Amino acid sequence: MAAVAILLILAAIGCTSAQPGRSGETETGSEGQTDFSTTIVSFPAPDLDYAIRFRLQKPRGDIYKSELLDITVLRITDKQISDLEGIQHCINLETLDLKSNKITNLKPLSELTKLKELSVFNNLVTDISPLSELTSLVKLSVGQNTITDIAPLAELTNLEDLGLYRNQVSDISPLANLVNLKVIGLGSNQVSDISPLSKLTKLENLGLTENLVADISPLAGLTSLHTLSLGNNQITDIQALVDNTGVGEGDTVVLKNNPLSETALNTQVPELRKRGVTVTLE
Repeated sequence: MAAVAILLILAAIGCTSAQPGRSGETETGSEGQTDFSTTIVSFPAPDLDYAIRFRLQKPRGDIYKSELLDITVLRITDKQISDLEGIQHCINLETLDLKSNKITNLKPLSELTKLKELSVFNNLVTDISPLSELTSLVKLSVGQNTITDIAPLAELTNLEDLGLYRNQVSDISPLANLVNLKVIGLGSNQVSDISPLSKLTKLENLGLTENLVADISPLAGLTSLHTLSLGNNQITDIQALVDNTGVGEGDTVVLKNNPLSETALNTQVPELRKRGVTVTLE
């Protein structure tokens, strides 16, 4: 009986000593967590790969997902990047400058939801739908591409600065609810109707040079405007600017190459100049 008792005690001790096996399960779980640090990320575009390695100070060897978590700012401009594959793993990026490359597909950017500033100026972009979920964006430059549809921007309500110049945009209604916008660059597009801008009362700088605008009455209530570029349009009357009580001392209005009426030239422009507005006609 004593021997049996001893065996039972030893068995109990054995069971107790086996408990760390549960911690082994935790270790397995932690291994699952550390998979992130052992997952290799590749960047097929040589210039993008080089930029990432330069940022990490890692000229050779595998790049792991965990290493990319420290990257919050990345600027790769004037290169030949056409493929953004891999950049979706830089999930903590807040500022990304990709201007003057050869980018066509923005899909890898769709997961970078912490982005506050993004530039893909001067690329080959036609579709900006991957940007629709980047609701943290404050500054966005997609100028000098071949974009026609800006509907994906409709929910980016934190935007304050938007560059859309030199595209093929005609419908700007998706901007109507972006009430935090302070700067909009829409020069060199095909815009004729600017009524969607009428509620953007925080606007300070508006660029509409080289469009098809004739009616600027929606600007009458935008009293925060300081700089307004309206050259090369079809504007004949600028009474809306005279009626805008916020347009005054130190502000700038560019109206060159418009078919301004005699009333505009002889009455409305002098009225603005009397208020201290710099009006450019040539």
